[in-house]
Amino acid sequence: EKLLVYSKILMEMKEHIRQGKNLVCDATFYRNDIRRQFVDEAGRQNEIFFIEIWAAEPVIRRRLAQIRADSDADFEVYQKIKTEWEPMEERHLTLESADNNISDMLNKTASYLHLHNDKRANQ
Repeated sequence: EKLLVYSKILMEMKEHIRQGKNLVCDATFYRNDIRRQFVDEAGRQNEIFFIEIWAAEPVIRRRLAQIRADSDADFEVYQKIKTEWEPMEERHLTLESADNNISDMLNKTASYLHLHNDKRANQ
């Protein structure tokens, strides 16, 4: 089921690339082979940026205890994915998600993506 979701995201990414658009793919990308598929499909002429976001387990447990309309994942699902996680081989930005640090995370992301005065940022 997860691989089906990645397949759909990959199809959407290819279509956006074909149209010359920038996009963000928000997924766990927990295995290196999955990440490599996206890098390979993006091709040499398109730059792909990975951002790894992590949080302390007490924060994760608290967040996953809340009902969310867009996900039915719970702490058990988190623990399973954690055991399957493969460290990233690609160059990437690592951010800690904590309470009340979204502005800091966004600033670091913008800097990492070189979006300052970049006309592509408005696409």
